[in-house]
Amino acid sequence: MSVTKVNADVFDLTDAYALSGTVAFSGTVTGTPNNGWEFVSRTTCSSSSDVSYTNLTTGFDYQVVVTNLLFGTDGQLVTALVGVSGPTYRTSGYLSADYRIDSAGNVGGQKKTDSFNIMHTSATSDAGGESYFILTLFDPANASTETYANYDGITINTEATNYRVQGGGKYATAEANVALKFVPGSGNIATGFFDLYQRKNA
Repeated sequence: MSVTKVNADVFDLTDAYALSGTVAFSGTVTGTPNNGWEFVSRTTCSSSSDVSYTNLTTGFDYQVVVTNLLFGTDGQLVTALVGVSGPTYRTSGYLSADYRIDSAGNVGGQKKTDSFNIMHTSATSDAGGESYFILTLFDPANASTETYANYDGITINTEATNYRVQGGGKYATAEANVALKFVPGSGNIATGFFDLYQRKNA
């Protein structure tokens, strides 16, 4: 197949590439998009002890979107831990902070934590209340930087109060954190969709 090259100065761009009619494309588009979030996988929980990812790669930011989260035991929180190859998860050494606002419009509290504590001190019901949150990690597998995170979520607790939680922070040691795990305080994760996305950061 021959290729015809056209110089840029022969195009009239005054219409800002306005196209009309039908534009037909053929062939294969190759390469990897690097300017947005790309879906990686979904984990569907059913009485699961935790949700973990162990193959994070440097050069990418990661985002986990969690919906329909319900615990097998009432009044549980969920914590996110990062870890190095093995995996060995880090259970201390975090510098993070968050705040919550309850459904009555009152500030429920602010605190510093020793983990990425996405649900603050509020907890979801094990009956009819589900939680939702997004956790974003910024190049966690980069060995030369500390691991930073942001999180934002809603706790729907039908037996008490609904909460909005926002926070973030860092794991304060520079190392390649290639693993991420979500764990409840006790019991299991009865239901929940954990959708993993990645985004090139360069």
